[in-house]
Amino acid sequence: MLNLYHKLLLVKQKVLLTSCIEMSDTQEKKSRGRSITLHISEQKYMELLIKIRHENLNWKKFFGFLINGFVEDDPRIIEYIDLQMMNIRAKSRTKVLQKESK
Repeated sequence: MLNLYHKLLLVKQKVLLTSCIEMSDTQEKKSRGRSITLHISEQKYMELLIKIRHENLNWKKFFGFLINGFVEDDPRIIEYIDLQMMNIRAKSRTKVLQKESK
């Protein structure tokens, strides 16, 4: 049978354990950072998955490399993005011209 002292020790241990668990959950949430959701077609997803696995990468590394390259102004990534943006602008100009010619 537990005396009052032992009961208090058990309660104190439970409180400490609960506090530690809550603190580690909070720290884990902070260390996770933000999440990004990307919507792509099933086919593009499978192509990307195969390519990532072929290069011995995982999702975290792949997107980490791209994000770091963009944030750090890697000229190769910036050039690719600029090229894609020029293509988008050219397509929208073509659509506008087609509408005007009608």
